[in-house]
Amino acid sequence: MKMMSPIKLCFLLAFAACAQSGYFHGGGFSETEDDFALQTEAEKIPGVCFVCKLIMRKVKRIISEGDSKEQIVSKLQTVCSRMRFVKGICMGLVRKWSQQLADELTAGDDARTACVKISLCRQNVLWE
Repeated sequence: MKMMSPIKLCFLLAFAACAQSGYFHGGGFSETEDDFALQTEAEKIPGVCFVCKLIMRKVKRIISEGDSKEQIVSKLQTVCSRMRFVKGICMGLVRKWSQQLADELTAGDDARTACVKISLCRQNVLWE
């Protein structure tokens, strides 16, 4: 039997503790609105800015100039379905802000600027 590295073990234990306490679902998602829709103040949810920039960069690489909003939303969902650790946050972002994300993807702004316009990232933070 192969032993798990101490770092992976610590990560899994921390993840399990957070999941058990409801940190992931209770802190940032509301089950009462649109099946896990994100709260309006996205800054309260850890990693939203990072995930927004990540999906914007990935989808920008695969969209074509003539893609419709529906095609872009479909590509957003496809990118989210392929993500591993941030899949839930990604799917929540796409459910809540799909039209705004599609608009920003067609606008031609960089990922950070687009996420700031949608209010998923704060404007003057250097470390996001």
